[in-house]
This record gives sequence, structure tokens and C-alpha cells, in this order.
Amino acid sequence: MESLTYLYLSDSALTDFPAFVFRCKNLVLLDLSLNGLSGPIPIQKLSSLKNLKVLNFRNNSFQGHIPAELLNLTKLQVLRLSENNLTGFIPHEIGFIFGLHKLDLSYNPLLGGPIPASLGQLWALEELSLYHCGLNSGIPAHLFLNWTTLTFLDLSENKFEMLNISSSIDLRHQICQGMKLLPELLKHCTSTVTIQVETCYLTMNTTMTYAKLPNLGSVDLSNNQFSGCIPENIGEVMPKLMVLALYNNNISGTIPTSIGDMISLYALDLSRNKIMGSIPTYLSNLEDLQSLVLRNNRLSGEIPSLKNCSKLQILDLSENQLSGYIPSWIGQSLTSLRVLSIRSNKFTGTIPKTMSILYSLQVLDAAENCLSGTIPDIFINFTAMTITEKMADNNYDRNHMFYYVVSIDIVAKGAMMDYTNFLSLVTCIDLSRNNFSGRIPESLTKLIGLRVLNLSRNNLIGKIPQKINQLQELESLDLSDNQLSGAIPLNMSSMSSLGALNLSYNNLSGLVPYAGHMITFDASTYYGNEDLCGPPLPKTCDSHELVPRFNNDEDLRTGPPEVRQFWISVGLGFGTGFGGWFSILAIKRKWNNAVLKVMDFIVEILITRLQHFFGRRNRCCLYNQF
Repeated sequence: MESLTYLYLSDSALTDFPAFVFRCKNLVLLDLSLNGLSGPIPIQKLSSLKNLKVLNFRNNSFQGHIPAELLNLTKLQVLRLSENNLTGFIPHEIGFIFGLHKLDLSYNPLLGGPIPASLGQLWALEELSLYHCGLNSGIPAHLFLNWTTLTFLDLSENKFEMLNISSSIDLRHQICQGMKLLPELLKHCTSTVTIQVETCYLTMNTTMTYAKLPNLGSVDLSNNQFSGCIPENIGEVMPKLMVLALYNNNISGTIPTSIGDMISLYALDLSRNKIMGSIPTYLSNLEDLQSLVLRNNRLSGEIPSLKNCSKLQILDLSENQLSGYIPSWIGQSLTSLRVLSIRSNKFTGTIPKTMSILYSLQVLDAAENCLSGTIPDIFINFTAMTITEKMADNNYDRNHMFYYVVSIDIVAKGAMMDYTNFLSLVTCIDLSRNNFSGRIPESLTKLIGLRVLNLSRNNLIGKIPQKINQLQELESLDLSDNQLSGAIPLNMSSMSSLGALNLSYNNLSGLVPYAGHMITFDASTYYGNEDLCGPPLPKTCDSHELVPRFNNDEDLRTGPPEVRQFWISVGLGFGTGFGGWFSILAIKRKWNNAVLKVMDFIVEILITRLQHFFGRRNRCCLYNQF
């Protein structure tokens, strides 16, 4: 097959390298990805494929060093060696495959060392992915000067630090010193370039000439050790950026004003850093922004108006020092919002009723603030939380060429959990650790797709909603540290998905429903409720404890719905029976004396029995729990 030019053997369960490949001298593309190939890359034989433009060995088990002899494949445009077991450093020689457009060495965690300075000579480079490669040291500033065609850059999950270079760099010395290159390559090593770092600017010489990356669309430098501030001119250097991910570093300073000039930006993630100051108002210029994640920084002040960011789906401002009220425009303008997380700040006031029109909202996390008032009955329109697992749409919006998946932190089952691809996995309402009062809104029981509900550590009163069992998808329920009273609904035993339940430290009373799925919870679930009894609690139930108690403000006729229904039934029954008897007596007058004597006898017995049964018991529920 000497005339063969394209060979695709991806995902073919190969364990041995096919020997016939080396005889295909006209090969342009060789794809052996997603196989079980191992051992060193057979570069000596591959060097004979002089016409090769695409080499894809992704997701195999190749070992050893990345061969420097790849330099001999002078026509190579795409090199993918990601997800293998390669070791050592990235060879300098790769920087002299001048036609290289795409370089992917990601997820080779046994690699190490710095990024070779020679990669700065890849003028045609469009995509560079060195994700999770164990790389360290600084990133040479001059790399960005020649990458004017770069569209995708992923250097995340390494050990990079902030730029740490001398004020003068001789590229000819760094790149060519000690390297045995072919004579025709020497012409690329004839100039000396001087780079300076001044107040977070990347500059060349003293003329303040900036590096330009006019086509760069995605930058991911997350999970490294970068320190210092974000370059103030970042919006000028990368004007067409769509994705900027710098999370989980040691970045300080403020958010640069020039980010407001990146009008194509749709994902901005600066979380888990040490960024200070206020959230800049110019972020409202980013009308295409869909994801804004500023979690776990040191931001302060109020939330600025982001009304123009009407496409926003993820807004995560949690774990900062923000204050003021929750803006009403969030519900009015951000109607596409799927995630709103403002937990662990200093917000005051109430939850705006305008949030009732957030039909797409799947995560509402306002825990650990100073919010007060009653919880508004706004949940009936949270349509996305009424979708059950079987009904869920698992498709994501992939309209952008650079698709960015956001991770979100949710407190579930008593622990902080990191969700990725969360939009089809989690629905959550967390209003814990505030000062909310009043009753639990009945509309919460309509959210049949809800997975996490946490209303703990507030001042809520009243009963647990009787229809709580409608939340069949609920996995975690925490109502602890409130002033809830009455009985635990018996129907909770049918909530088979419930894996974590905390009802401790309330005023609940009566028998613990110890049946069905409820037998999986131990006594700690109910601690601090002195009037609860029955297993798993050590306290046994007396006959009078089988009837729950309510707060003093709950009368038998004005209390919970079940009590009101009881009295309505009693009234209707009495009226019907009384009216029927007297109608008969009015027609059959001869029966009057006999019937009245029988009624007197029955009434006397009933009064005696009722007086004996009720005694002095006040404010107790008369309906049967069983």
C-alpha cells in the first residue's frame, strides 16, 4: 500500500504497532489513538514517513521520552501525544517543526520541567494543550510575541508560577546554545529580543510594545501556582477571547478594567484566588457572557448592575465579603439563569419576589448570609426543579467553538461536593444559616425534581409540610436548628432517594415514623426534639405522646390544615345528622317521645365518655395518627 495517504485505526484494540505502516511512504495522516499500544514511540521508523502531516497517538500507553527526532518530520502540522505515560522534559526540538499548527501533549503527568523557549518560534501555532503535564517554573513571556495565530491555550493543572525572568533575554543564546541543528534552521536564531515585566504588563524593550494574540479564543491557566496580578492590558492583548479560566491560583490585585473590552467573552472563571476590591461595573459590557465565576476571593462591596448580561446562566459570587441587598434585577433581567450562588457573604434584607420568574434556575444557594424575613412563596415557577431524573435533558449548549464546563460547589449530605457537568446532575435550594422566620412555603413540595434542600439554622416555625413526600428525587434534607413543631409526616417513609436527613434541634413531637426508608436513619437525626419518641430514639411512647403537640399560637380551629379539615368534617356530619333526625320527627310525630328518650340516653353516655377521655387536655390534635 505504498500509495496510501490516510490511515485511521483509532479505537481498534491494537496492542502491537502495525509494522506495515512504515512501508507506507506517502502517508499524510496516521491515527492510532484510543488503542493499547505501549513501549517507546518508534521514532526511528516513523522518521521515514517524510510526508506525514498529522500524527495522532492520543490515549495509548506509550512510555519513555518524547523523541527529539520528531524534528525530522518537517511537514508535521498536527501532533497529538496526550493521555500516555511519557516521561522527561518536552524536547526543544519540537519548537523547530515550524509548520506545526496543533500540539497536544496533555495528561502526561510524569512529564516535568519548563516549557521550552523554542516553542516561541512556532509562528503557525493555533492550539497548544499542555494540561496536567507536571510542568513547573515560569512561562517565558516571549512565547506570546510570535503566537499571533493562537486560538486555544490550555496550561492548566501544572505547577507554573508567575513570570520569573531577567530583564534581558537573548533568545539566540537560549534557543541555539548547545543545540545541534541543521544549518538551514540557524537563520531563525539571529535576533536578540529584550522582554521586561513592569507592573503586570508584558512589554518589549522600553517602548511599551505589547504582545498581541489577536486570534486567541480560549486560555486556561487554572490549577497552577501563579501569583501577582492579572495583566492590566489583558483585554488589549487578547481582544477576541471567549474563555478565560484562571481559577485555583494565588492571583491577587483587582480585576483589570480591560476585561470589559473582551466583548466576545462568554466564560470568565477567576475563582479560588486572592483577588480584592469590588466587582467592576464594566463587566456589564460583556453582553455574551454566560458564565461568571468569582467564588472564593476577597471581593467586597455590592453587586454591580449586570442587567446587560442577559445571557448569563451561571453567576457564582460565593465565599467573598460582598454586602448589601440581593438586587431585584437578577430576577427581572437574568431570566436564563441556571445557577445563582451567593453563599458565605454578608448580604442582608430579604429574597426579592422578582426571582419567581427564574424558570431555568436549578441551583439557588444563599446560605451563610444575614438574610431575614419570611421565605417568599416564589418556587412554583422554578420549572427546571420540577424535572425528574428520567425527564432530564442532559444536552448542554455547545454553540461555541470553545466549550467550557463549569464546576460548582454544593453542600449536600453534610459535606461540600464539587459538581462538574452539574446542569443535568443537581438541583439545589440552600438557604441555611440565615435569619429567616415564618413557615416553610408549601410551593417547595411542588419541586419534584429537587435533590438538595437545606433550610437549617434559621428561625422557621410551623409544621413540616405534609406533602413533603412528593419530593421523590430528594437526596439530602436538612431542617435542623429551627423551631418546627408538630409531627413528622408518616409519608416520609416513602422517600426512597433520601440519603441524608437532619431534623435535629426543633420542637417536633409524637411518634417517629420508623418504617420504609426511614429505618436507615439513626437517633442523631432527631436529637434535640424532647417530645419525639419511638425507635430509633431510646424514649418509648406513652398513649398521650402518640398525639403531636403544636406551638401555643396554633389553635385547633386555626392551626394546621389537618386540624381544620377535622373540624369542618365534624360540623358537616353533625349538621347532616341533626337535620335528618328532626326532619323525620317532624313527619312522624308519634315517634317523638320514644326517639327523644333514646337520644337523651345516648347524649348522656357520650358526654360522660368525652369528659373522661379529654380531661383537661388543651390544644391537642383530635385526629387519629394511625
